[in-house]
Amino acid sequence: MADGLVWDENAAPGRVGELIAEDYDTIENGPPFIFFLDNDADAELKANFAVKRGYNGKSYLDTLNIFDREKKKGYKIPIRVEDNKGLSATSILNLVIGDRNDNPMKPGSSRIFVNNYEGKA
Repeated sequence: MADGLVWDENAAPGRVGELIAEDYDTIENGPPFIFFLDNDADAELKANFAVKRGYNGKSYLDTLNIFDREKKKGYKIPIRVEDNKGLSATSILNLVIGDRNDNPMKPGSSRIFVNNYEGKA
């Protein structure tokens, strides 16, 4: 099992899933939560991912590009979570790029030349 969420390579940009938080203090420092891609996220993460808020008040992580696992196997995405008092913390969401066989199989052959010097193997 992958360590994190999985997004398949070569998939069209789309919704990875809903972002959910729990606050174990008191109810006064709890929901509703607001999610952001952390300001300290590097340019590559900002170009590939977005946190979007739906009309229902829920937040979602979306991909903005098509990924190739052979180029990069995963991303550690810093998600900042803010509670109703404005207190915030950052959590790392691990997104694994799932492997798809994107090279179709076809018939093939190989030629091997073996040189046996003086009959010795």
